Amino acid sequence: MYASTSVLDSQKPHHLAYASSLHSMDFDDDAPNKKYASALHSPAFILAEAALSPAKYAIFQIVGYYFFRAAGYVDPAITALSTAKVGFIGGSVLAILYLILLLSSGRNREDDSKLETAGEQIRLLGQEMIFSTIAALIGGLVVVDNAKQHLSILVRAGMSGPVLSLVLLCVVLGIILAAIRVVRELQDRWIGQD
Repeated sequence: MYASTSVLDSQKPHHLAYASSLHSMDFDDDAPNKKYASALHSPAFILAEAALSPAKYAIFQIVGYYFFRAAGYVDPAITALSTAKVGFIGGSVLAILYLILLLSSGRNREDDSKLETAGEQIRLLGQEMIFSTIAALIGGLVVVDNAKQHLSILVRAGMSGPVLSLVLLCVVLGIILAAIRVVRELQDRWIGQD
């Protein structure tokens, strides 16, 4: 099933040698990995991703809003609902522009398999921060009455939303994994006592 690794692969850093050995695997047409990879680049997946973008940017906006609200930087006149509207409307505009550019170019989006290194993942996070900032700017200009007064905090909330969401996700995941570990250890002790 595996192709032998060459001498060059053994001289590469470990993560690159592993990635090379994965690329040299012999996949059948029925292999689940191949089906999964082709599904990620299908037009249906691209449309679903674009359709969910407004919700994603609304969540980023809300997370940033609550962070700045806890820090005391948010004017009480700005509500969580208006912040969500800012992200949703800005995300809708970006989704429409994304679809127009994608459909007019006739190309599929970038290959997600390129995200093998931490640098590429950081670049992707930076892109999300830029797009979230643009969505907050667009949404803020459309939704907020006193745009000049509140726009700067909305843009900051939009810019920090992706990073804060990632940190929040990691913390929640860590808590869940720790709870599972504790439960398993308690089960092992309890079952071991019988």
